[in-house]
Amino acid sequence: MKKRINSIKGPHGEPLGGVIDALQTPTDVEGRLLEDALRRNLEWLKGTNISGLMVLGSSGEFLKLSPKVQARTLEFVAEANGGDFPLVANCTANTVSGVAELARCAQANGYGGVAIMPQFFYPQTQEDMLEFFLRCAEKYELPTMLYNFPERTGNRIGVGVVEGFARGAKMFGMKQSGAEFEYNKELVKMGRDLGFVVFSGADTRIPELLGYGCAGCVGGFANIIPEYMALQYSIIKNGENGDLQEISKRVKLAGEIIDSVTFPANLVYGMRARGVEAGEQKMPVSKKTEETGADVIRRLGALLKEWGLEKPY
Repeated sequence: MKKRINSIKGPHGEPLGGVIDALQTPTDVEGRLLEDALRRNLEWLKGTNISGLMVLGSSGEFLKLSPKVQARTLEFVAEANGGDFPLVANCTANTVSGVAELARCAQANGYGGVAIMPQFFYPQTQEDMLEFFLRCAEKYELPTMLYNFPERTGNRIGVGVVEGFARGAKMFGMKQSGAEFEYNKELVKMGRDLGFVVFSGADTRIPELLGYGCAGCVGGFANIIPEYMALQYSIIKNGENGDLQEISKRVKLAGEIIDSVTFPANLVYGMRARGVEAGEQKMPVSKKTEETGADVIRRLGALLKEWGLEKPY
């Protein structure tokens, strides 16, 4: 497939705008990386006009991968990417040393930035969260994207932490995920004042988030319909021809279908509906979930065929 990449990079190669695919990590039943499948997925994505990749994000199910597989995934994606996409590595861990180990791997393999979520499970004060982030940033040279997803981590990154980190470390971005969509507005204003961009995780709401001033989105839906994700961005930001209302309607409809299964298992079924290799589910799923997933594949597959979104390879 011919390369079509809407690359928007900063001085270190960090992504600064567009649709960033929160890359799904295909593995076998033993949790081993399916490198051939991932290579095919990356080659397909290079022809879809998306703008970059986040590796080992929540869509990549980093928590379910062994440290060895996490490191190999970072290495392999960099090799297969060949410098085409801006790359950001989610190096989230519950310790400074754990973050540092992944960040050094990302740095050695040419990534443009590091993303960090708060420590999870245990509660944190905002002051302790900021101290954790700053201590982590001392361990590597790449610029950082703070990654807020309180529904997953149990800890919310507040404005004081964002401001403190932006003033005390190299911060290039903020990813805001979860139900608190209006928080994007406040973060965008802070970013303009403090020199960072904001990406939203609300990947079925691209017109709205761009209207708020976000630089783009980082989302797992780009593993399924990256063309539509990128087209919405290009219509709004670059004046590309297309029916924005219709494309947005299709994205939301597809999102409603896959959301009949919980995240991130839904991505696997959505990718199977498109004909993209997703590997096995990383955790056991019930017979009921498998039945619902089969319905997702059937319903979404029919729509994708109707829309002319063919199997990628």
